Amino acid sequence: MTAPRFLMPGEYLFGQYSEPVVTLLGSCVAVVLWHPQRRLLAVSHFVVPGGAFERDDTRCGEAVFVRLQQDMARHRTAPGEYRKGLFGGGSCLQPGRHGTVQIGRMNIAFAREQFALLGWCANEQHLGGLGYRRLTADGRDGRLICQSFTPPQLLEGTA
Repeated sequence: MTAPRFLMPGEYLFGQYSEPVVTLLGSCVAVVLWHPQRRLLAVSHFVVPGGAFERDDTRCGEAVFVRLQQDMARHRTAPGEYRKGLFGGGSCLQPGRHGTVQIGRMNIAFAREQFALLGWCANEQHLGGLGYRRLTADGRDGRLICQSFTPPQLLEGTA
């Protein structure tokens, strides 16, 4: 098995990959597309819905959805040919502190709104909650593994 490719926050990929693609998600959201016939994999890791960076910066969800549509057209594929998934948007800071949950919720709401506007249906979702996720997408067969982690310090004062 080849070493995994690690996707950092704000990174985006679209194409054929023989290695697994791994990303760690907190409040960020990953949009994953898999084309089973063409073996095309798209994985994004956006940090905010939009407006915080330049227009084509994939740290913003707005840029991610534009790029996804451009890349599907470039590969002469249609959205309905892909399996689609949404992951992340968790709260990773101490519960009860001002603003700790909002960015994750905003990212989730934005991703769901984009799916609705585009008429897309998510085949798989693992969104919200408390803690982090490790998402692995297999570039050979499109298999997804999403593992959740909740550090003990996040649970302090919640009982």
